[in-house]
Amino acid sequence: MDPRERRVQHYGAAARGCKRFKLIAGINAVREEMLRNSVAPTAKLLNNFMACYATAAPQSMSYMEEVVTRPEQQDAASDSESLEPLALSNNEADDDALFANLSGIRLHQVALERVMSVWNEFARQGLTPTHETYTLMLQALSNARKFTQGERLISELLASGLGHNQDTVYQWIRLRMLRGDIKGALCLFRAIGNTERCEQLARNSSLYRGLQKVSLEPKHFAIFIHRYLSSEEPDKAMRFFCAMHELGFRGQPWIYSLMLNTLANADRRDLFVETMKRMAASKIPLSNEVMRVVREYSQTSGLTRGSDPRKHW
Repeated sequence: MDPRERRVQHYGAAARGCKRFKLIAGINAVREEMLRNSVAPTAKLLNNFMACYATAAPQSMSYMEEVVTRPEQQDAASDSESLEPLALSNNEADDDALFANLSGIRLHQVALERVMSVWNEFARQGLTPTHETYTLMLQALSNARKFTQGERLISELLASGLGHNQDTVYQWIRLRMLRGDIKGALCLFRAIGNTERCEQLARNSSLYRGLQKVSLEPKHFAIFIHRYLSSEEPDKAMRFFCAMHELGFRGQPWIYSLMLNTLANADRRDLFVETMKRMAASKIPLSNEVMRVVREYSQTSGLTRGSDPRKHW
């Protein structure tokens, strides 16, 4: 193996480890050592750097708690066209502490600044951004409430010749939800894989061009299920839940726990039983959390033995 390639692989392994454990200082150290040793990165390596910075802030689905915030409650200055320079330490050992001590929008702004530093590295190294690059950039922009810049990045994605894929569309939907634009998010969802809708939308904006080539995935349903459950609209969440299963998709385990927990707390026995039926028909494995919710709700809800949702197993 070429010595240079071996060194790049070595740095790549270090970067993957740092990404896995969200070690910001470790990523900084890898980047600085590569610079000192004049080792040129690959696009894959830069994507690993970006992923570490982009996911340094708590991700999971916690961001969806902010989705139900009314647009007028959002900070109007959060979508300014330029990032306010942050007073960040040059001491790489301080970076992990910095990310640990910040919270909310400030944390996401710091993460975005780090992501953008890697984004700019693509041009400096003469490398072409990939779908993963655009996905991570969209994620970071959305987290930092840079919605206008995020929409503009979609235009750059199309201009690059890459076009939409499942991940970039998911992040685009997420961006619109975080902006409080549920109508716009639904517009995107309905255009996925739908040639007629895409052609109609493309008459007003070229950003929708190519959405008909994208295939729906469970995550495109899950983000709406979570949004509607969070905003106490279980009937709308159920429509997406049923549509997902009618297409033969399975969600991640958390979506079933969330569905059943929310429906139990709302005492929606009709939807609770329907959810269990859908899970049984799709042969969804029962997690300990699901079993706990079913057991507790069956004991406290007054369900008769004949309507006990556990009978479906």
